[in-house]
Amino acid sequence: MTAPSRPIADLDVPLSTLKQRIADLVEQSHQLDPLDTAFADLACACPAEACGCDQDYPDWAAALAAQPTYYRPQETP
Repeated sequence: MTAPSRPIADLDVPLSTLKQRIADLVEQSHQLDPLDTAFADLACACPAEACGCDQDYPDWAAALAAQPTYYRPQETP
């Protein structure tokens, strides 16, 4: 093994610089992750006009309440 051309002391950096470099690398890894980018784009994929609202389904709550379930919470008087 050959000795490095520069001593390790020349390569040392302050802790704050090291933390900033690590934070930058972590941020870059998020930007380069295709799944993370796809997840971030989901919010932009559907404009608000295309989303459903309560007026589109006026009886949804009654229909849901009429469905049988084994875990229906007991009503308190």
